[in-house]
Amino acid sequence: MEKLIEKISKLMEKAKSTTSDAEAQSFYAKAQELMAKHDLEMSDIIKEPETAIEEHITEGPGAKSKRWKILASVIGKNFKVRPIMDHRGLIFVGLKSDVKIAKTVFQSAAAFMEKRRWQEYNKAYAKGIKTKGYCESWDNGFLRGLTENFNRNVEENALIIVEPEAVGQYLEKLSLKSGAPLKSRTSNQEAYANGLADGRAFNRAIE
Repeated sequence: MEKLIEKISKLMEKAKSTTSDAEAQSFYAKAQELMAKHDLEMSDIIKEPETAIEEHITEGPGAKSKRWKILASVIGKNFKVRPIMDHRGLIFVGLKSDVKIAKTVFQSAAAFMEKRRWQEYNKAYAKGIKTKGYCESWDNGFLRGLTENFNRNVEENALIIVEPEAVGQYLEKLSLKSGAPLKSRTSNQEAYANGLADGRAFNRAIE
């Protein structure tokens, strides 16, 4: 177990020291996978008790868009954090170390989505393909692909992802109200299929 903890610690240190977002994301994802597989908490790694914190992951124009809400939910379920929202944008609530990892993955996925959805839209437009609802349909496919691969990773590696008790206690104090379920419309099947493929490819890159 000591060797495992040492390995995870080294992954965390590499993630902190690298200047590459992609490398940091990869190191954090691997460390999180090992911790979940062996039922370890950050307190087992850093030997210090952690408390739950809040940190904004989106702010400004478009901060509360539906695609970011869904993306935050997908990532939150897999990195032991809970997404909430205030007047400024979306927030991750979780242990400091978990929030750091989840935020890195969220920002990387969000940046990829923002760039890729318009690349695909412009390709379709140039070919004279119907583009009504294209971006939203691509978003839905991408998020589905990302979800499928997270689920596959959990099943194949027998991971146990449990939200820390401190997170639940922190959220209870906030007295939050549940929002209405998010609904997305897929009107362009070609865009959805392209997004699905991109979502699966993106997730394979961070495993």
